Amino acid sequence: MKKIAVIAGTPVDTGMGVDYLNRKDPGTQTVSLPLENDPRACHIFQMQTEEKNTPR
Repeated sequence: MKKIAVIAGTPVDTGMGVDYLNRKDPGTQTVSLPLENDPRACHIFQMQTEEKNTPR
């Protein structure tokens, strides 16, 4: 079984990626890893300088 992590901006984005992969190959085990909880927070994260964007 393949294991794939889907990393994207928001839970909706990662959810769409997980849905796509599961439809393409139902045997794939997927993990959803959003960067932020909502689009506004994701936008702020993207606009910050690189020094401020450290992993949580």
